[in-house]
Amino acid sequence: MATLEELIAKETAMKIKTELMPEIKEEIIHLITKNLEKAVNQLKSNGMPTLLNANQAAHMVGVARGTWYDLVNNGNAPQPVPLSETLKRWRRDEVEDYIEKRSQARITENAVSS
Repeated sequence: MATLEELIAKETAMKIKTELMPEIKEEIIHLITKNLEKAVNQLKSNGMPTLLNANQAAHMVGVARGTWYDLVNNGNAPQPVPLSETLKRWRRDEVEDYIEKRSQARITENAVSS
């Protein structure tokens, strides 16, 4: 006869297998795909980082340009590369990393709250 601890352990293992594994598998596939896309983009640009204007960076993140500037000014998004006194651009790889970190934070927050 199984003890209460053994039953709890089996139930927990089954829950992990049925509920968490598909999410983890999906996230691993997503991360691999993103890393491959990033590597391909870097190869296309001969290793040189692509620079984005504020509209392009905001569009990648999915926010309005004003919201993008708020995120940057508050230190919550990558800082721009100043090309002149008034001209600023963002490195595509840094914006992609920012998106990925926010996605990871969301997954961590969801796992903790579950």
